[in-house]
Amino acid sequence: MPSPVAIRRVVLQSRPSARSAGDWDLVPGNLLKDPRAFSTALWTKTRSYIAANCAADPETGLFTADKLVEDGTASNDHRLQQEVTLLAGSTCFVARVKASGREWVRLVGYGASTSTVSSYFRLVGAGTVGTQSGAVGTITQVGEYYDCKIVFTAAAESVTCYVYFAEADNDITYSGLGHQGTAAVGGSTSTLVMAAGASAVDDVYNGTDTLVFSDAPTVWHTVTDYVGATKTAAFTPARASAPDGTTYTVGPGILIARAQLNPGTTPWTFFDGGDMQTWAPTFNIGGNVVLGAGSSSDANDPAIVGTGLSFAGSHFAKSASLGAAKGFDLAFYVGTAVSSASTAMMPVCLPRATGLTRGLYFGTVTAAQTNEIVTMLEEGTDSAAWCHASDTIPVGWHILQVNWTGSVWQLWIDNVEKSLTVAGTPVGFSLAGVVQLGSSQTPAAYFTGIIGHYQHHTASRSASQRMRDYRAVQAAMARKQVTVPS
Repeated sequence: MPSPVAIRRVVLQSRPSARSAGDWDLVPGNLLKDPRAFSTALWTKTRSYIAANCAADPETGLFTADKLVEDGTASNDHRLQQEVTLLAGSTCFVARVKASGREWVRLVGYGASTSTVSSYFRLVGAGTVGTQSGAVGTITQVGEYYDCKIVFTAAAESVTCYVYFAEADNDITYSGLGHQGTAAVGGSTSTLVMAAGASAVDDVYNGTDTLVFSDAPTVWHTVTDYVGATKTAAFTPARASAPDGTTYTVGPGILIARAQLNPGTTPWTFFDGGDMQTWAPTFNIGGNVVLGAGSSSDANDPAIVGTGLSFAGSHFAKSASLGAAKGFDLAFYVGTAVSSASTAMMPVCLPRATGLTRGLYFGTVTAAQTNEIVTMLEEGTDSAAWCHASDTIPVGWHILQVNWTGSVWQLWIDNVEKSLTVAGTPVGFSLAGVVQLGSSQTPAAYFTGIIGHYQHHTASRSASQRMRDYRAVQAAMARKQVTVPS
């Protein structure tokens, strides 16, 4: 078994710890990172706050929607933003939002060459498109939410995508009425003593469903009275205990369930696995690496096709750090049957010529490893150990799943668990593993086929969780009109 060669590592921001997986949903995809977790550092909050996971997403029913609340800054704008590197051409930016004290929002794209493109939207009734500039805005009602979309022509550059509060059409400059802080001592089950910086104006925070606490974010409270001199708010319904020391968020804003950015004029389908994170189909990794850049062999990068990334057997591996690896789910296509005489699916730990590298591979192993689809590598100090399973892979789409139980690796092809041959004592990943799609070895190892979907897990999974993830991959591929084994 050959030792891995040196690879070029491209760093990707790790998934937030609250999520159980990271996900590359490869065409359809999303150039935005953390597209349903707006409390993370990848989203910049300017004169605004986030109350996380306080409302249900209209598609999944899961409480993953966040409330975006303006702060109390006077005569200024209030917004949420993320910077992304775009390729030149038509681009679609969508936010799924709902009024929660503010009825108007503005979506904006801005770059040095792209300039400012925007549209206002009113989140009432069937929805209304307001003033537009350099972009075409549309609004579609989705239950109680609205998909607000702008389509614009982007330059090949860094572009910042904004979600602004708006007081009215064409008006984003106003005095905010919200606040977030840690409750001071002295509250009760029905009163909150706000932190320093809260308004001194009586009744400024009064209103229906304006107050949430971080320890019970899905319970919305109405502020019935606010005394500015003591910064004390009375609210209903009552809590089980005083909120002292608990983070609170109060004030008007919007609910935001998800955001999407992709090339073209039509938004690609959202990934709705509930606990996954979507990354770019063009491997716009960390906002600064795209296909065709980043290594000497990137001229042979995979083509973006309707079902995923098409590898032609000569591609440099695209890689990203996604945290300690405990398994993955992958949908892939092979156009030529791979026989058991020459192939093995291999969760493996092996030494490297200089130092030790632990690798988790799927591919062919004979005298040399070939047709390698996915690799996970990390530096470690483990002795040589490996395991593999041989199988015949027929032409077509398949789902590969790998799971580390804490003591052994498990592997499934098309929902059938395979028996593994083990040498030594296999170990799991404890450091930040580097994931590559397409290969990480010599040119003979490069994958030929299509990778349509990838989910990376940093926690061991139970049988029911593994099956849940299998169905999630099936659903993701079904949205691309691809049938994978059931």
